[in-house]
Amino acid sequence: MSLGERLRKCRENKDLKQLDVSKQLHINNKTLSCYELDKISPDVETLKNLAQFYEVSLPWLLGSNPYHEHIYSDIIERLEKLDKTSVQSVREYIEFLEFKKNK
Repeated sequence: MSLGERLRKCRENKDLKQLDVSKQLHINNKTLSCYELDKISPDVETLKNLAQFYEVSLPWLLGSNPYHEHIYSDIIERLEKLDKTSVQSVREYIEFLEFKKNK
């Protein structure tokens, strides 16, 4: 999966439009579109901001963590098939598990 594909997938997983992301991160909408289409690459600072905004690691966003992709690809595929309410339930459960772990 390319950087652009990962960016698009992250945005879609958060149910956002390109315009929403571009406004929140102060990125030109056409520029963001070019990132997602792999026409241009964002600079390092923009990459960091995108990773933080989408709540993903920079290595994952850059595709340099194949272990992560291999292990979690099944989960990601299943999440993509769920409706918004179910995805929110999964997020809440993950937050619960994180809370329980840090308790």
